[in-house]
Amino acid sequence: NVLMETFKAFQEQQHHFNQALLQEIRRQQAYIEHRLEERDRLLLQSMRETLEIRKEIAATPKKKWWSFYK
Repeated sequence: NVLMETFKAFQEQQHHFNQALLQEIRRQQAYIEHRLEERDRLLLQSMRETLEIRKEIAATPKKKWWSFYK
């Protein structure tokens, strides 16, 4: 009977540990997903800004390098 109670207590302790572990894994997964979304958002923003700058550079008239010294 003592052995059975010890086993039940161990089982309950293991259950609580597993629940805490699952909660931590879920928290970490949510953090990872959030960081990836933020990284992707910043990457796309940077790519759009680069594209806009390239468009602006392409739209400006080209000057020869020596014309800056005149």
